[in-house]
Amino acid sequence: VFGFQAGIRKQKDIKTPTVCHILDVTGEVAAGVASVEAVEMFLTPEWIQKFKHTIHSAPLLMIDANLSPPALEVSCRRTFKTSL
Repeated sequence: VFGFQAGIRKQKDIKTPTVCHILDVTGEVAAGVASVEAVEMFLTPEWIQKFKHTIHSAPLLMIDANLSPPALEVSCRRTFKTSL
């Protein structure tokens, strides 16, 4: 790991996640392709826990449903605890 600051993690030999969608004439997604290996590999429960204070102070939190089950669980628990 090269380091991190403010939640930005730099990792050698990993690409930034990319998503591309093709829309039909009505604006709906007709096809898509994604490369999200970095999210799947590095957005872990431990990484999420490092930012619990930031999560607690966020007015809105969006959670990517493509996270691993453990990362989804800790994200939801952080969100729920914040809402109490």
